[in-house]
Amino acid sequence: MNKILLLIFAILILFIDDNILNIVGYHHNDPHANIIFKIHPLAYISVVSLFCYIISFKIKVTSIVQNCKVELSAIIFSILLLMYLIVFNRLAGISFLIDAIVTPALVSILLFHTPQTYLIRNSKIIYAAFFINFGLALVEKLLHRAILSQEFLYFEEFRSTALYGHPLNNALIMSAIGILLYIYNDKLYIKLLLLLCTVVAVLCFGARGASIGIIGGVGLSFIIDSFSKKFSYTMKSVLGLFLIFCVGYAIVINTSLGDRILKRSSFKDDKSAQERVKTLSMLDKMTDSQLQWGMTEVETTALMNKTGTRTMENYFVVWVTKFGVYFSIILFIVLLIFMAKQIRHFNKAALLPALFTILFVASINNSLATNTRLLCVLSLCCYSLIKRKEVYVLRADHSIN
Repeated sequence: MNKILLLIFAILILFIDDNILNIVGYHHNDPHANIIFKIHPLAYISVVSLFCYIISFKIKVTSIVQNCKVELSAIIFSILLLMYLIVFNRLAGISFLIDAIVTPALVSILLFHTPQTYLIRNSKIIYAAFFINFGLALVEKLLHRAILSQEFLYFEEFRSTALYGHPLNNALIMSAIGILLYIYNDKLYIKLLLLLCTVVAVLCFGARGASIGIIGGVGLSFIIDSFSKKFSYTMKSVLGLFLIFCVGYAIVINTSLGDRILKRSSFKDDKSAQERVKTLSMLDKMTDSQLQWGMTEVETTALMNKTGTRTMENYFVVWVTKFGVYFSIILFIVLLIFMAKQIRHFNKAALLPALFTILFVASINNSLATNTRLLCVLSLCCYSLIKRKEVYVLRADHSIN
């Protein structure tokens, strides 16, 4: 990609979500909208851009086949799933597959063929998106009013929606950006600032479990770093993390950010936890055929009513109801390999901490079964957050201007 197109992609990935699209009249998250509007504009631009680069011979098909096998596998498997859904008239899952899986694969192919110098300069916009989203989340929480969102979301306590719409999707994307920026930076005070902002943001979104995922990822990163860093740096990190813990504890105890933690003294009081248990109980109520090959929308609604489930709070259960357990397992493996490839390109030492954070946070909500742009954000971060000394020379042969 050239500089201008890369900037357009970065803006679409990091700033243009359902909140902004609804404001301009593009009702992306409206279940009654035309299928054209259910697909994010980024998908259309990705397809057109890649097609133009291929027919103009700026990107060679052989280069894609040789270097982007994971992305091609994700696209091919998604097409097979789309055909399966169409044959069995389960069209509700189509836009999710395009936005959440096919589009990230296309974006990754385009980023692979983009000069690394362009991507490195583009890293500033990732910091901008992170701090803008953090700032919006904090202001919304303090004001108890959504600034960008026009959608009514019912929760027992107010939860910020900031740039990325639904609070749980926000928490997932912020956790991913936060852990990558934490690992990317070498200066301890910047690491601690990023960690504090990430934890505060997810508390504003009311995503208690996300804070555990972030802390777990940071803990794994600390353990890995302790084998390569000097002892003095390790001790400073311990003191710094302890300070962040104390600050975080004070914030939870003394501000409204800790409402969802402090008000849930038992499982009986925690409706969100009860909803997750009900979601998992749906698997027990499914017939063997439904478990293996999925269900229609009518059957899914009937099962939710039977188990008393209002919202399926687990992406894998949503997948199973749509595709069946066999396709769902394959889909999980495809996404896991895709994420691992992106993270390894960013930093091999980040593989375990980043994967743990993303998968843990994703496991406690259904964002990976929605039109989330998590994987697009992940690809952009992993290709852009590369230190100049680590630029891979071999990629220069595949870059386009």
